[in-house]
Amino acid sequence: MTVIEKVSEHFRVMLGQKKEEHLGTITDLMIKRYALAIGDDNPLYSDREYARKRGYEDIIAPPNMVASIVDWSVGLKEEDLHEDGTPKTGGILPSNIQGIRVMGGGEMKKFINPIVAGTDVYVTTEVIDTHVKEGKKGPIAFLVIKNTFKDAKGKIYCISERTVIAR
Repeated sequence: MTVIEKVSEHFRVMLGQKKEEHLGTITDLMIKRYALAIGDDNPLYSDREYARKRGYEDIIAPPNMVASIVDWSVGLKEEDLHEDGTPKTGGILPSNIQGIRVMGGGEMKKFINPIVAGTDVYVTTEVIDTHVKEGKKGPIAFLVIKNTFKDAKGKIYCISERTVIAR
């Protein structure tokens, strides 16, 4: 069995798996830093009074903020990462797989409600599709992961479907 076939089989086992986790509280500082980093000076992202005058309790996050944060944890030491930056254990690849590169293959985002500073965010992650295609240099395994970002009451803010490529 080739390495890509092993990865593909691992992805098939993941299909349908779902997990929920608490990500943390979106603070006004996080929002301001993110808006600055993406070069968006919309006052809704930095000026509390401006946001309140427009009906929000506080400043709001740019729509793509929560979906763009790849890892909400402190992170891992370099020696615990593969060359492509993915975790050696606990990631989408089995720990015994070597020589595979994982990269983004596109993302669809649906923005439903603005996130106000102070919101506690949870995510439901579900593996919704996997398939293999023949590329110019051989087979490529694809994995599609759906993330639904919401609060504790179930109010949905953003839905993201990310395609991950392994080759």
